[in-house]
Amino acid sequence: MKYIKLELSTKTVDEKVAQGNAIRAGMTNNPDFPNPSLPLAKFDTFINTMAAKMVARDQAFEAAKAATAELHAAERAYDSAVSQLCAYAEGVAGADVQKLEAAGFALRKTPEPIVGLDMVTDLKLTSNSYGGVLLARWKPLRGAKSYEVQICADPPSETSCGPFCGSSRNSGEDGTPGTTAKGRPHSLKVGPLTDFPANTSCLLPLSLPSLTVAPLTSS
Repeated sequence: MKYIKLELSTKTVDEKVAQGNAIRAGMTNNPDFPNPSLPLAKFDTFINTMAAKMVARDQAFEAAKAATAELHAAERAYDSAVSQLCAYAEGVAGADVQKLEAAGFALRKTPEPIVGLDMVTDLKLTSNSYGGVLLARWKPLRGAKSYEVQICADPPSETSCGPFCGSSRNSGEDGTPGTTAKGRPHSLKVGPLTDFPANTSCLLPLSLPSLTVAPLTSS
């Protein structure tokens, strides 16, 4: 039967050093333990090595923190310097692309005009831990200022779909705005809008769209 409690898996290095020193001191010249299976001098070496490695680790960690702070300071200095050179080059060369490229600057792409908006893709409707609550997510479209969401009767048709109006709120822990829709949803129809219609309470101006749909109980 074992009586000794080592608890090595829960002890810190400092606690192990203290434990080792106590054992070494207690067993040194102890007539009850005349011939330890591990020489106490060698055991003392293990204790001292562990303590020295811990000190070296702590010193390296502090040095790494100082080096990281110095690196961040150097980055900020570079950012300021290169921004100053960029402003100078644009002031001298203006819109001359060849001069700016010859000076080593990478140029921004000329934005392409948006001719039309495609249909929303990757629309996913999932349920969560709240009974009767559905969550719709889709990929945002470039150029879409808002999204019109419609609730359709089952089966969907051109005449069975209509926009819902809900109160704006934050949806999710990431602060993504959303809209609560009240009704009896069967399916969701999502389409991008380039301009805001008069009834803006039916819009979802989202960069990462998210919608929560909750049906109402009958009165």
